[in-house]
Amino acid sequence: MTEKVVIKGQWWLPDTPNNRVSGTLTYTPHESICLELIGSLQGEDLVSIMSLNSVPIIFGEASNSHKITLFGNVKSITNNFACSFSLSSYKCNLLIDGFHLKDSNELHRYEVQARFRGLEYWCYPRMLETKLTDTSVTYKVKDTRYKIVKNVTLGDRLSLSLRWGIELRASVLQLSPNCSQYTSFFLNYKHKVTFNSIWKEINQIEDFLSFASLQEIECEGMTISYGKSSANIYFLTSKPQQEIKPTHNFLFGYSEIEDVYTTMIQKWFLNDEEIRPIRSHLIKAIRKKSYFDSTDFLIVIYALEGYALRFIDDKLNFTNAINSIIEQYKDIEIISKMTFDVDILRNSRNYYSHFMPEDNRKHYTEIELLHETKKLKKLLYCCMLSFSGIDNERINKLIK
Repeated sequence: MTEKVVIKGQWWLPDTPNNRVSGTLTYTPHESICLELIGSLQGEDLVSIMSLNSVPIIFGEASNSHKITLFGNVKSITNNFACSFSLSSYKCNLLIDGFHLKDSNELHRYEVQARFRGLEYWCYPRMLETKLTDTSVTYKVKDTRYKIVKNVTLGDRLSLSLRWGIELRASVLQLSPNCSQYTSFFLNYKHKVTFNSIWKEINQIEDFLSFASLQEIECEGMTISYGKSSANIYFLTSKPQQEIKPTHNFLFGYSEIEDVYTTMIQKWFLNDEEIRPIRSHLIKAIRKKSYFDSTDFLIVIYALEGYALRFIDDKLNFTNAINSIIEQYKDIEIISKMTFDVDILRNSRNYYSHFMPEDNRKHYTEIELLHETKKLKKLLYCCMLSFSGIDNERINKLIK
């Protein structure tokens, strides 16, 4: 969600529905979700007004009759000695615009549509058919609402669909209609789950897309429903350091892995316990930083060593672990052109891990580590592609 949202209404705590106060909720993308109230939710005595106790959940009714739920609300001190009523404000973590949820651990059979930064460029939506004539350009919508590109069943828990959709807009007089296409993931849970548990799948999709784009990707917004209830979800995300554009150099786009997409997604999700710590290091290695230091090297080298121990042989020492990975990808063109001094890599790993006193064992300086880490990242990409079911022949086309 990229637009500012302002909601005026009445607000109360779930356990005290009769104590309602008026106020304004403002969602500013990448900055804040802030609720400003004329009055106090926690009582009008001086102790309650000055209390900084956090409030897990706040309910609201907007002026448009929407039900609002706010999670993770931290109170700010506000003094108002000029008049007889108090002022209070809360910084909130998450906003549900559409229904009340008294407990994030309530069980419901949710359906979730999630939008992710840059997803339209990773899997370009084709919902419009263009017709050119000598005098005009016309567009025809191929499908009325959405098109399922690929649906993947993930055990008995979840059906995960990659979808194309279209949003139609028009002027008040309906004279100048326009539309925008988008790509999203649709999560259809087969059994009742908690609201909290949804974020596990959202985070896994973020990690998958971050790997595909070699840039940290976040969910930008969600719609969620169960039964007859539906809502938009707003939450804070970091401001992207670099926007993904049509010319973005993805490690792989959807079209490049379309025939093995189902296998990749199933391995990514169903083998989560096996790969999670290595995947976590991979995302840290991808994350953009304004500087490089030895911890960036350690993140990658630990991930490689862990991959070898988990998926090749758990009895390998460091040297054999790294050599086994190099050997596994020696037919990848870019890897075959690289040289690795595993002894110095081991010394560097030990030195920068423990900062032992220097001796006659050579280790890389931080400047040298920068160049070595770039090479090691390529090896890590190869490992993660292999784990995802990609063979070396295709890896050779993807890793540049």
